[in-house]
Amino acid sequence: LVSCENTIPFQPNSFELFGFDVLIDDSLKVWLIEVNSSPQMNRDYPLDVRIKENLIKDTLNLVLPIPFDRKVLVEVLKQRLGLRNSCGGVYSGL
Repeated sequence: LVSCENTIPFQPNSFELFGFDVLIDDSLKVWLIEVNSSPQMNRDYPLDVRIKENLIKDTLNLVLPIPFDRKVLVEVLKQRLGLRNSCGGVYSGL
């Protein structure tokens, strides 16, 4: 699994989400406790649901993923990899 590696190579079609744990004291000063490179996205409690679902929506609005047809993508990848089509022939490379 790539998630178990020490480093993950740069991929232009991906992004990473960091989790910042902060503490706000009684004078409203913000203290950074830690930064998590792979924050938990569990939604075990109502507050988790409220915060994390909005985080996911905001993140997707920020990165604006391009809609695509998964079946077409699979066919293009098969063609590029030279895999056999359903008739037994080899797809030509693009």
